[in-house]
Amino acid sequence: MSGMTFSTSLPRAVRFRQMADLEMFPAATAVEGVFVPVAGDIFGTALLLFSGPDARKVSLRLLGALAPGGAATGGLMAGALEEAVNVFVNATIGVPSRELGLSIYSSPPRSSANSFSSLFSELMMPQRDAMNSDGTGDYSVFHANILCTDLEAAVHFVLCVSRESLNAIKTAADVSAPKRIDVGMGEIRLGKPPDILRAASLGSCLAIILYDPRTKAGAMAHVMLPTSPTPDPVKPGKYANTAVAALLKELNSPGRRVAAWLVGGASMFPQINKTPVGKSNLDVARESIRLAGIERERVCEDVGGCQGRTVELFLAIEEVWVRSRDLPQRLSLPLARPAAPRRP
Repeated sequence: MSGMTFSTSLPRAVRFRQMADLEMFPAATAVEGVFVPVAGDIFGTALLLFSGPDARKVSLRLLGALAPGGAATGGLMAGALEEAVNVFVNATIGVPSRELGLSIYSSPPRSSANSFSSLFSELMMPQRDAMNSDGTGDYSVFHANILCTDLEAAVHFVLCVSRESLNAIKTAADVSAPKRIDVGMGEIRLGKPPDILRAASLGSCLAIILYDPRTKAGAMAHVMLPTSPTPDPVKPGKYANTAVAALLKELNSPGRRVAAWLVGGASMFPQINKTPVGKSNLDVARESIRLAGIERERVCEDVGGCQGRTVELFLAIEEVWVRSRDLPQRLSLPLARPAAPRRP
């Protein structure tokens, strides 16, 4: 990062009663920190904590790399530090996201200069239910020491998450917990309970999801383009005209037995794209579903618009959830059929 060299200790889980037990700074010490709230499968706050002189040394180095010749104003120095911390935190939370299959989202960073005790109180808010009136409590955090060797600057990385999040991390680490399977662009993936199939950042791309209620198996394709240039492409999940047949083959199920969801197909830049790929993906996918014998009543959609989406199929509970710029929402399971009228 900006030519600096670092030495980092392994992050460790720490349980403690009061902030003095962390052995970072005396309570009244003036420090600078950058907070990054995190949400999703875990809720909490990440904090990188510097002494005042160390924060200045690191900020000046970063500012020199990001804006050579720029004036070292307080605002620019804070911005440079926030940007570096944002990159570090996102790289750090990416590890449990990949290894444990957790969906973790970070918010924009915010810098703060105050006493260590004030910043500590703000950091520990996700565990405020464990906080006593005197500030003591039964706390748990993840902590690592970082040393910028060429600047001789020390940094503390602390992640405080809620009690529910700690339980979620423990559950995700359990080998018996559901496995989240990411479906990359052009891919097709198959899952069975308790797996979770997930396609992230769908813009014009389209997720085609098929589910067989008899076998409890599901398959997802992350479609990028409407039609394949060849009848038998290497990656049939890449194209809307070949994905449906490939999904049915993975499931080993007839079309009449499955339910389907279509998610995505947005027009991200309608002002410059006169022939939106998203709409073409959707039109071709609908026709492919019809030709496969999947009844229209067994298809559910969350498509179009100009917003990105992330979709997850929870096979253990037969639910599809979509996250966009709005709150997450559950799509209905298109399996129920109206009862046939009884003969008199």
